[in-house]
Amino acid sequence: MPVLRELGDRINAFELTLVEGISDALFVKMLDGDLDAAVVAEPDKLPERINRWLLFEDRYVVLCEPGHRFAQLGEVSASTLAEERLLLRSQDGSDFDRLLARLPLAADSQRSTRHRGGNEDHVEQMVAAGLGVAVSAASQPVAPGIAVSLPEENQRAPQALRVDRRSR
Repeated sequence: MPVLRELGDRINAFELTLVEGISDALFVKMLDGDLDAAVVAEPDKLPERINRWLLFEDRYVVLCEPGHRFAQLGEVSASTLAEERLLLRSQDGSDFDRLLARLPLAADSQRSTRHRGGNEDHVEQMVAAGLGVAVSAASQPVAPGIAVSLPEENQRAPQALRVDRRSR
């Protein structure tokens, strides 16, 4: 991962422990002193004591199996996405959940959600098995056998990924 290499090059005596979690939970750990930094999607609200800087911007994509009708589409509208079974992450409040809540499909998608994955690999395995479609980050490596479609233009707004660090 180029970001980690750059951090290692810039920070003397660089030590790293990777954890995964929802942005708000990571902020709590940072404020409690359990984490020094976090890489998160642009949060709705950022605690005052946390400083941040932009690493890169990313876009959302829709993952589906290659034979799925979305694989032939250049873009997927929110109303078309609402017709599908959406695969979500097991942790409520993920960045993808926040995106889906902002789209007009939020109420319909909750009715059609049956499967959840604990991490991106789980979600991709369910997509490959034809259990539904998922929203993911464009920069996320995708397993072979998974097709990627772009959300409709007005839903393709970049998500800002930032490093957040608590003030001392």
